[in-house]
Amino acid sequence: MAAGLNLQPQTVNGRLQLDLCNQGLTSIPEEVFDITDLEFLDVSNNKLTSIPEAIGRLQKLSRLDADGNMLTSLPQAIGSLQNLQELYVYSNNLSELPDGLEALQKLEWLFVRDNKLTKLPSKMFSCLQKLRELGINDNQLTEVPSGVCSLPNLEVLGVGNNKLSTFPPGVEKLQKLRKLYINDNQLTEVPSGVCSLPNLEELSVGNNNLSTFP
Repeated sequence: MAAGLNLQPQTVNGRLQLDLCNQGLTSIPEEVFDITDLEFLDVSNNKLTSIPEAIGRLQKLSRLDADGNMLTSLPQAIGSLQNLQELYVYSNNLSELPDGLEALQKLEWLFVRDNKLTKLPSKMFSCLQKLRELGINDNQLTEVPSGVCSLPNLEVLGVGNNKLSTFPPGVEKLQKLRKLYINDNQLTEVPSGVCSLPNLEELSVGNNNLSTFP
């Protein structure tokens, strides 16, 4: 642990936060989980290989930044953080995500890009009705759960640079979608529903095996 680590949270814009980024941490200090009023925890760009189940004690947490570490898994307890709105765990070594993330009904931003994911929990998107931005690009996914197309508030969807040969039906239901990145996959066609998206501003489809375009 870095010497002289400051574990005193600060109130910024009315939100109690603790910034431990870029500290060379190999574990999160136990004392952090005693700050039960904490709303924003930043442990990004360290050397963490895991997050303890004690994270579940931070029930007021609305944002967790743990990107740029060496995480191979996430604790089940993350699914109990009922106030979580932002979860950033991109650029790690995650090979799977825990079941129970569908319980995060306030989640609006979820970024798990640049990991080693080969699949996502099938129920993961069943209740994430407030999700606005989803980044699952730069993984090894062969499919995207159909629930992705049932997210009424989704504005940005990044699934580029995976191993997708198909895209789930129903993309036309994503009426708020502004940006869709499906580039660098193995798709043979662009989902036909994209033509029915009234707010679409950006569509990236390069480096696929496209034979038709809607």
